[in-house]
Amino acid sequence: MIEILVERPADTNGSAKIQRRAGTSRRKQTKSIERNGTPQTTASVAAVQREHEQVIEAQASAELRTSSYHAVRNVSCEVCECVLILRGRVPSFYMKQIAQTVVRHLLDGNLVIDNQLEMEVDRA
Repeated sequence: MIEILVERPADTNGSAKIQRRAGTSRRKQTKSIERNGTPQTTASVAAVQREHEQVIEAQASAELRTSSYHAVRNVSCEVCECVLILRGRVPSFYMKQIAQTVVRHLLDGNLVIDNQLEMEVDRA
């Protein structure tokens, strides 16, 4: 990652600003940081990330609800800080793996799956 710091002259209220540009080969992000340490993002990165997480969460829920595997239709999912969390109960370890496989194609390079599904205990 390349980071460039550029100090701009003081504006009308007398506070100098440091502009930080951080980028990777995939995307660039520009932040303006005031001297008091409070970061202000130019394009609300957190809001964009949350919106992306909500889209992935809705798609994953739809995939699970419409799956041909009836055992995974009641599995719930949530995306939190780039982690797709699967929760619920399934009858076997195989169905736990199937639920993960159903949503795996939705992942991009930033998301990972946390499979917290529990297997029902056979009480025969």
